[in-house]
Amino acid sequence: MKNVALLLVSGILGVMVLAMVMTICGDMNRNTEVRENLSTAMEGALKEVAESETVYGEKELLAGCIGRMALAVDADTDLTFEVCQADAEKGILALRVAGSYAHPNGMEGETSWERVVIRERKKEEPKMKVCEVSFYMNKEELVEDGDCYKRCVVMDGETVKMPVEPRLEGASFAGWRDSNDYLADFSQPVHGELSYYAAWE
Repeated sequence: MKNVALLLVSGILGVMVLAMVMTICGDMNRNTEVRENLSTAMEGALKEVAESETVYGEKELLAGCIGRMALAVDADTDLTFEVCQADAEKGILALRVAGSYAHPNGMEGETSWERVVIRERKKEEPKMKVCEVSFYMNKEELVEDGDCYKRCVVMDGETVKMPVEPRLEGASFAGWRDSNDYLADFSQPVHGELSYYAAWE
């Protein structure tokens, strides 16, 4: 009888120890899962806000970030946001997010994550200017903006290549000239729209 009682007590203790281990492990796993989801969502939301071209005020900055996080985190997690610092002008956002959850065995758990993001202001890159160069078969077409023999586009400061010499029956090609009748110099960089016409002899 003693052996049966001892065996019964040992069995009950074993089940209790196993339940405690499973509870602790399950809680740790859920805590880790929520923490990872929380940190991933927070990183993604803050990165998206930080890289956005839109200039936000403090309220819009927070609303956008919190909205993105709420969509990214598991639905059965309650989130509490604590704003440590929000300065849209300086591009600083510091949040502490706490997530509470119910473990499958009914126990409550909580985890938190803190993150500070500083938005770097992007320097305005100078816009590259594009220049159009047009070639006409004769001066009349250039003046009247008639049919174009060839048109090309080059970046500001680059040179344009001379096009293939045109052919005109009964005339000999004598080079390209600009609207002021000067011979074209294709070694010079282009800084605006240019038009040339073919000179004939």
